[in-house]
Amino acid sequence: MLTDLPAELLYSILDFLEFHDAVSLSFTHRSLQPAVRNFLRSNFAFHEAVYERMLDFERTATDNTDSIAYDLLQLICDIVEPMPNYEHRAIFSEKLDILQNLVVHRVLQIPNCEDHYARLCLRIRHIYLHAPSIRILHDPKYRRRSTKHPLAPFLPRDYTWIWRLHCEESRSLWGQNSVQPWYDTKLLEQRQKRLRFARFFGLLFAITSIYLEAHQHGTLDECIREALVAGDAESLYILATAAQREVDTEEMVMMVQQAGEQLWATLEMAAELEEHFHPDLVASRRQAGEGRADVAPDWLLPTRYQVDDNTIFRLKVRNAPDMDLSTQCL
Repeated sequence: MLTDLPAELLYSILDFLEFHDAVSLSFTHRSLQPAVRNFLRSNFAFHEAVYERMLDFERTATDNTDSIAYDLLQLICDIVEPMPNYEHRAIFSEKLDILQNLVVHRVLQIPNCEDHYARLCLRIRHIYLHAPSIRILHDPKYRRRSTKHPLAPFLPRDYTWIWRLHCEESRSLWGQNSVQPWYDTKLLEQRQKRLRFARFFGLLFAITSIYLEAHQHGTLDECIREALVAGDAESLYILATAAQREVDTEEMVMMVQQAGEQLWATLEMAAELEEHFHPDLVASRRQAGEGRADVAPDWLLPTRYQVDDNTIFRLKVRNAPDMDLSTQCL
């Protein structure tokens, strides 16, 4: 039906589509490819250029990681350099976000590509960190930037939202407390996608610079705690091994417990200080009934700092020596 539409109406429909939807449309309807390609070049020029290089990266039999990494960074630089200096950082960040999203989209969609793309991402990060002419376009003050909030391409923190989403999916699955869901084709596909991302995500924790080391350790600890609380032992094991982190179950569980203890200690200290310095304010809140919220935020719930015994057992089994569970559903 789409092939019978006038060009004007077809372009009106394409205006409502995201980049990936338009690309999918061009593959499902071959006769629409010229029109869709023209639309992409006009409305998603940078996306299209990155996507073409990613396809070249996937198709080429020889190792072309270096050349593709340089090309992708050069694409961003070519767009940023002509712009006024005060716009450099914003535009560089915008294009870098697009690149990072396109890469992770391919990882989530294509089987057995996670190692390949992780090498590309690490190479891009390495080139960026060792090229002052590129870094200054992204951050003019990069030489004075604190290592607490570093700037670099493909830092794991940029993908923690996907990790949390996958942990939540796993929590929902294990919350059903049934083996039957593993016979569901859709759930099996979701599992493969989660494990594929866990491998890719873990490889990004490779320390390519001392500048990033402390920051990445903190991000990894946060992700470990998230997976333990959610009960996703399988993804956690793959993440930790890819990141070359020793899978010490007891130590990981202790991390979760210590995070809870530190939170409660901090809250108690804050309450004591407020009562000491602002007793009138505390008293007025108590009288007005504002001292306690009806619904506590997620980070205040005790369950955020508890690890289920079943999760601990599955992680220990997964980490058992001489245990090949690559095809098992833990």
